[in-house]
Amino acid sequence: MQVYFQNLALIIEESLRQARQEILIAVCWLSHPGIFETILAQCRRGIPVTLIVNYDQLNIQPEGKPDFQAFIRAGGRFYGYTQPELMHHKFCIIDRHFLLNGSFNWTLNNNRENIIGTKHPELVQAFLREFEALRAAARHFKQIDYGLVKIFQPLYLLETAEYSEQALRKKITRGAQVWIYHTGRQVAWIKDFRQEPLVARICS
Repeated sequence: MQVYFQNLALIIEESLRQARQEILIAVCWLSHPGIFETILAQCRRGIPVTLIVNYDQLNIQPEGKPDFQAFIRAGGRFYGYTQPELMHHKFCIIDRHFLLNGSFNWTLNNNRENIIGTKHPELVQAFLREFEALRAAARHFKQIDYGLVKIFQPLYLLETAEYSEQALRKKITRGAQVWIYHTGRQVAWIKDFRQEPLVARICS
């Protein structure tokens, strides 16, 4: 077993290059260009690659970054997890005997993260079973369908944080960006999740 805390993207890329038979990947988000290009290169070499990602707007973008359609054209098997809950895994299995798993999202980030690499048979088999369960629950795409993309909402948007109308107006005046949606007689204001969370409900 090996534990990594530094240069995690490079560790993943090098491990993917070692594949000779098959690569199975289940990651919530995949946008790291180096990792994605390594995956594409392995596809083009003829290594079977199966990829499962959360089918949300953080992954599936009209500008095609990353270009999952290119992955499909290269022979990759692409699965989008379209279920309501978040598929938050970050693991891959190489040649069905080496597992990489950890907290590291396969994205460009500067977080303190980790990856564990192991050939322990019981651990590898447990993750193989989970991978097959994910594949059964996900949708196989041969063409990216933007109409099925989920809207990613952090859990705190579902929490109750109510403001008076006067307090809400002050926040908006100071530059808060809000989304508005109507649920019957109730109006909810939700701030952009990429900024400070703000949810206000005004009931008539």
